[in-house]
Amino acid sequence: MIDIAIRVANYNEAGEGHINRCLMIRKFINLKVTWFLDTKSLKIAKNYKNDKVILENSPKKINFLVAHIRKQKKSLVLIDSYMISNLDIMKINAITKTCVLLDEDRKLTTDIVVCPHLLNFNICKAENFLIGPKYSPANIPEKYRKIKKKKNIILVSMGSFDRKGITLKIVNVLKRIYDNKELNLKTVVALGRKSPIIKKIKLALIGYNNEISVQIGNNQLYELYNSSLFAIGAPGLSQSERLLIGCPTILLPQNSMQEILIKNWVDNQCAISSKVTLISLRATILKLLNDEELRKKIIFNGKRMVDGKGASRVAKFIVKEGLKDKNQI
Repeated sequence: MIDIAIRVANYNEAGEGHINRCLMIRKFINLKVTWFLDTKSLKIAKNYKNDKVILENSPKKINFLVAHIRKQKKSLVLIDSYMISNLDIMKINAITKTCVLLDEDRKLTTDIVVCPHLLNFNICKAENFLIGPKYSPANIPEKYRKIKKKKNIILVSMGSFDRKGITLKIVNVLKRIYDNKELNLKTVVALGRKSPIIKKIKLALIGYNNEISVQIGNNQLYELYNSSLFAIGAPGLSQSERLLIGCPTILLPQNSMQEILIKNWVDNQCAISSKVTLISLRATILKLLNDEELRKKIIFNGKRMVDGKGASRVAKFIVKEGLKDKNQI
């Protein structure tokens, strides 16, 4: 029987996106799975008690993964980590079927590339490419998509870690908007438990607790998406989740690759964007707040792009490919 090995980045600064999308794909894999992680994961322990978990010595290492592959008669490896080098991915691909989840173009050789974003790939050498939002592993439970709640908040969600502290800059802009009496809705700020800016955010909210609240460690933001008139966030897995549930977003980049992603979402009228400045943020917040037709257009286009079946598509394809013969070294 084929063995599925998943090497995923879950060290602190990696945030929750990598492991969340692998967990969503895992949901549709009815085979034995072994995880190779950077640190322990309560999510795997809770949801997949029969899965085996092995910790590598560092985010860049694959030693235990390679040893595991060599013991198996037939394996498929799913890699979702920026820290695994191109050379190591090629090493893995030489001894087994390999699928790599990417958010950027990398010069590597692999059997399958999955990119759940609006990107074009020119450098990767892969036999199969699964590219575009139809392969996004966003998979919000049906009940959250059917039950519509009153849109009475603005959500700020720049990822669980947000090491650049963009959330703090957004909060400071919102405080000025509240001071000017330009906003009646409440704001909810979402951060992960290991974010380095939690103390700074709590200090910034002194005197504004009636207008802005913070939620720490909420791993399922579906309720917030459903209650949000709009969100301010980054263009990762959460963007696909927001589109699926119908929550328009102001997208802000955290790096140069995200600038490309944001441009593509905006060009497809699935979001609006902002620079991380007082003037730009204030203007885009007020624009999305006051333009109901723009919000409706983003919701309509987003639901056409993301249908919630991406994780199932990816799982089905990679298992089928994994069952094909490949010479083992």
